[in-house]
Amino acid sequence: MKFVATNEVSASIQEVWAAVTDFDAFEARLSQRAEVERRPPGPAALGTIWDAQAEVMGASRDVEMRLSELAAPHAMTLSGKSDGIDLTANARLEELGPGRTRLTVTTEAKASSLGAKLMLQSVKLAKKTLVQRYRNYVAGFVRRIEKGSRPA
Repeated sequence: MKFVATNEVSASIQEVWAAVTDFDAFEARLSQRAEVERRPPGPAALGTIWDAQAEVMGASRDVEMRLSELAAPHAMTLSGKSDGIDLTANARLEELGPGRTRLTVTTEAKASSLGAKLMLQSVKLAKKTLVQRYRNYVAGFVRRIEKGSRPA
């Protein structure tokens, strides 16, 4: 299952990159809904791992995500696993001109076990709603960048 959202941002590529790689803000927001631990502690860098535990679809799920690509100011990728599902989340930035940047955010989940295939199959039933929520979340992130506040 794959979700993609592309938005043009009224901000420089450096401003958008700073927001996309503000791992402390994302971690703080995620911590409102899950237990999150960064390994090793300290500033995030290539290879940093986040362990999280959250309730998803009525069950406690463990997720491990690794910062697998960090190519400033154009690309960032997190790769991980959770209960038989391979996860990838990436952000791609393209400078369109002074103060204009295209941001494409992609999240993909691929099942690597039968149980995970069944879970993703049930999620697909709500895909239209989930796609809209995903795009709304990314659009809200873009609006916060444009307003100059630090998004999470």
